[in-house]
Parts: sequence; structure tokens; C-alpha cells
Amino acid sequence: MGVVWFVAGLALGLIVTGFVALGSYERGRESARRERFNAELTSRRIVAVSQRARPEATEERATA
Repeated sequence: MGVVWFVAGLALGLIVTGFVALGSYERGRESARRERFNAELTSRRIVAVSQRARPEATEERATA
């Protein structure tokens, strides 16, 4: 009877470990996707700010 409980516990442990591993994989994949998106968003913001700053600098030179 002890062997049955051992095998049942082992099977349950493997199932739980599998679900935990899958959940961890999904969270890591979402994190990586978010990281790439954040890098793209940051680069777009930098370009937008630099383009906004450029016309103001040329106007100041034209009036000076």
C-alpha cells in the first residue's frame, strides 16, 4: 500500500511541477515581449522629442 501512495505522490508532484514550469515559461515570454516593446517605445519617444526640439532651435537662430 505504501508503494501506491509513493507513486501517487510522485505523479502529483510531476503534474504540479509541470504546471509551475509552464506558468514560468509564459511569464518569461510575456516579460521578454514587453521588454522589446518598451525598447521600441523608448526609441520612438527619443526620436519624437528630438524632432520636436529641432524646429525650435532653428526658429531661435532665424530670429537672432
